Amino acid sequence: MFLNPTTPAQRTRGSALLTTMILTGILTVSLAGYIALVSQQNKFSARAQGWNLAVGVAEAGIEEGLQHLNVNSAKLAVDGWKFDGGAYTITRRFGDGNGYTVYITNSTSPTIVARAYINNFTFAPNQKFDVGVVGGEVNPLKTIVRAVSVTCTKGSLFTKALAVQTSIDLNGNNVLTDSYDSNDMFSSSNGMYSAALASDSGDIACNGTLKNAVDLGNANIYGHVSTGPNIKIVIGKNGSIGSKEFQKSTGGTGIQDGWVKDDSNFTFPDTALPYKSGLPLAGGDVVTTSQAITASSQKAQPYPSPVPPGGVTTNTTSSTSSIYPNPAPNGVTTNTSFITGGLPKPVPADTKTNTSSITSGNYPTAGTYTGNVTTNSSNGNNGNGKGNSGNGTKSYTYNSITGYTYPSYTYTYPSYTYNYSLTTTNTVFTTNHYDNILYSGDYAASTLKGSTLILGKARLVLTDGLDMTAKDSIAMKSGGTIEMFLDGKSISITGTGVANQAGKPSDFVMYCTPNITDIKIAGNATFVGLLVAPKADLVLNGGGKDDQDFCGAAMVNSLKMNGSFKFHYDKALAGGGGNGRFLITSWNETQ
Repeated sequence: MFLNPTTPAQRTRGSALLTTMILTGILTVSLAGYIALVSQQNKFSARAQGWNLAVGVAEAGIEEGLQHLNVNSAKLAVDGWKFDGGAYTITRRFGDGNGYTVYITNSTSPTIVARAYINNFTFAPNQKFDVGVVGGEVNPLKTIVRAVSVTCTKGSLFTKALAVQTSIDLNGNNVLTDSYDSNDMFSSSNGMYSAALASDSGDIACNGTLKNAVDLGNANIYGHVSTGPNIKIVIGKNGSIGSKEFQKSTGGTGIQDGWVKDDSNFTFPDTALPYKSGLPLAGGDVVTTSQAITASSQKAQPYPSPVPPGGVTTNTTSSTSSIYPNPAPNGVTTNTSFITGGLPKPVPADTKTNTSSITSGNYPTAGTYTGNVTTNSSNGNNGNGKGNSGNGTKSYTYNSITGYTYPSYTYTYPSYTYNYSLTTTNTVFTTNHYDNILYSGDYAASTLKGSTLILGKARLVLTDGLDMTAKDSIAMKSGGTIEMFLDGKSISITGTGVANQAGKPSDFVMYCTPNITDIKIAGNATFVGLLVAPKADLVLNGGGKDDQDFCGAAMVNSLKMNGSFKFHYDKALAGGGGNGRFLITSWNETQ
């Protein structure tokens, strides 16, 4: 008996086996493709992560280079940095194999280049691919290289009226901060502060983070206020922060939207004495020339041109005239009244003739009536009713002119006069004796007393602080400047002591070491200059005999302002540059 291999059962089992083999092949090919796709996606993801990580690593190198430049700009070959003949450089490697190399070129505007190396991504052996930018190829060693280049420039140290580390407390009445511009004749009075020309850049910044770090009391801050994070400003019911226009419209109360932010992050520089010994102080007689400026008040027309530095006040009065003004100012108003009488000469427009209807036995004379004349006739009677006895009589009815009503015009218009001050400058020669005369050079002393005149570009080291009273003053001759470096414990300017009253703030700079912790300006004392004392608590009491008080800028640990003290920021300081930190001015990717 033979079995038939092509029975229905055997054919069914063969078809199932063939189907299973085909499905298995399809699944095998699909799985292999999926595994290849996932592998490729992993490679792309690793490449993207490595590329993005390289930016962060490069920027970390930029941050280290910028910090090193600001701390050691005068001596870059320290703290592991070395000079390779073209730039100062350092290399950092992290525990995961990544790292960077930083290069600094020391020039007027330094350039920092940071090149990042990313090594911890796994690829197939000897695999290379281009990530699409210069310097971004992954080499056989599986390293991504990406570089960033920045240029740096020193900004101004004095970008705010007041920069404070810990706290601000403004008490008393008539306390304010505002601004002027000593380089602009329209924003100052011959380079000095003028309340009439003041503006609203009297900004305050406080890095403090304590709850009540910024208590402004009833002060008027004509400027912005920056605080540390999450600080709520304390301000009295009569205090205000904002522009001049805002405070004028609100009566000097409230806070203008957008003028308060919690973004203060000031860097306060440390100060050390630049030298320990220098030229001794000495006095003598000096013939000085000064510009005596006299002002006379004027009230006149027309508007002065050019506009005088002190500004112009416009006075407006109302005038009325029967003659239309020529030239006609804006705002002329025509006043109309009506007069009844004889016919005027010349006859104005809109004249009305007034009439009365009458009947007369006489025909009217020409010019005494208007319109038509009506003739009225009547027959005579003989008295017996039997006919006419003779000629009848005539009468005349007409509109008799009784007079004329006509308009009379007058004109009311604004009349302007202008108040302003004309200044006259006279050169005055004076022989004065000074206790201290400083020419260009480096001087040193324990402290400074009496009258001081700065004739050149001087530096002065004081090792025992400064105590100025009514008998003490510091004055600048034109072209004279001074940088004072103070050590000791305190600074006091009281009584009528003055520091650079008639000069510009940039001509007089006080740098205080961390040992100076107490600074007081009180009474009628005046300070026109710049104060850098990051560890000092500054107290401003009373107020000067004029509006100057404190003109310039200050960087201190804390500030307390009492009485009616006024602080005026010189906007010319913001563009000075050269004494602040290095800041990044451009950012580019490079090789």
